[in-house]
Amino acid sequence: MHMKKIILPLFLALAAAGYGQNTNMFLMETNKFFEDANGRPLLRKTENKVEGSPYFNESFCPGNVTMLLNGRTYKGLSLKVNLESNELLFQSPQGDPMVVVQPVKSFELQCGEGGNGTANARKFASGFPALEWQNEKTFYEVLDSGKVMLLKHYRVSFSDDKAYGSPETIRTYKRKALYYAWSPSKGIQPLAKESALSDFMADKKNQVEAYMSKEKLKGKKEEDLVKLFAFYNAL
Repeated sequence: MHMKKIILPLFLALAAAGYGQNTNMFLMETNKFFEDANGRPLLRKTENKVEGSPYFNESFCPGNVTMLLNGRTYKGLSLKVNLESNELLFQSPQGDPMVVVQPVKSFELQCGEGGNGTANARKFASGFPALEWQNEKTFYEVLDSGKVMLLKHYRVSFSDDKAYGSPETIRTYKRKALYYAWSPSKGIQPLAKESALSDFMADKKNQVEAYMSKEKLKGKKEEDLVKLFAFYNAL
């Protein structure tokens, strides 16, 4: 009985020490990132009513960031992504939303679209050639990587409407997913046509066509593209 009385306080003390150490490490990492990212305060815009959202994740969630200039990876941050403005946000040590100013090479989010928890990290990267409405700073979600990368771009647009006689403006956000393939030799191309897949995977054409036929893949749905790129990159 006496032993139990001794062990319990000791366990609680160790747990508290571990929690305190993790908290200190988080604050140190956040402070360092705050300095290196050269963050600026997020300017809050007042809108009467909003339908939809420009954000990939509505609430901040855990994540890691790799900066372009120094190549350093900062872990255990609280991140949020504005898809419409292509801005990466993080929470300052005081909990204030800040916009990352310095160029970002890549980042990972430990949550799914909308901010839901997920076991798999969602990875985003920039630095790809300018194409259509995108430039080299545009973030793409990396769905598969290897010899050829499968990229997903979230194109967000909005419209403002005001009913006749109403003082209230309603801003409606719409989101469209666009898929691209990238390789060092071929650059980046949209996957709107299946011919683009053949171009990127021409060296394994027979295996790819056989796999698509066997698995009944059309190359238009995201899940089909993920399966196909994973198969090709494993060859």
